[in-house]
Amino acid sequence: MIGTIVNVIAIIIGSMVGTLFKKGLKTSWQGLLFLLAHVLSGLITPVLLTEISIVGGILIFCSGLSILGIRKFNSLNLIPSLVIPLLFFIFKSAVGI
Repeated sequence: MIGTIVNVIAIIIGSMVGTLFKKGLKTSWQGLLFLLAHVLSGLITPVLLTEISIVGGILIFCSGLSILGIRKFNSLNLIPSLVIPLLFFIFKSAVGI
């Protein structure tokens, strides 16, 4: 009887600690993204933001196709493609086009 009570208490406490740990990681990740966006807000032009939004829309579209089972995309592996518009605009300004 005591063993059952201890197991139930361990399960309850374990799930609470796991949930709190996960929430803390999610909050710090979102906070880091918010601070990064705030720091970079002066450097991002409307044209660059449009290009990044287009790439993000394509990533969301690929995720939707994966969810529907139409085509399998590893969307997480495609996230670095959000840097391509930034590199393009850096190259464009360096060359002077």
